[in-house]
Amino acid sequence: MAEAKQFFKDEKYQFSYQFKEDLNILEQVDDPNKLSLPDISKYQTNKFQVKISLYAFQLLIHFVKLNQLILLLHILNLNLNFQFSADRNLIDFKGATSVLVNEDISDIN
Repeated sequence: MAEAKQFFKDEKYQFSYQFKEDLNILEQVDDPNKLSLPDISKYQTNKFQVKISLYAFQLLIHFVKLNQLILLLHILNLNLNFQFSADRNLIDFKGATSVLVNEDISDIN
């Protein structure tokens, strides 16, 4: 539990401006029993929205299936919603750019 508290303390500044109220609620979790409280449990059903190119998604799924990472596939399904983009360049919050390497995706499946 100490590691989780330290992680929260170290990383919360990244989100404090936009999600201050949510962080205040989550900061109160200091016992596993509190995870069942209504204010806390709602965060366990939220999913992250990930904008990704179709090609990158197909590469990800191919990698997961090829390596038989069934648990990872389950975690992805539980926690992520993929939004497909036709944009050739997707930029994340840190400014890194993901570029489609090959437009021909027929050989992935």
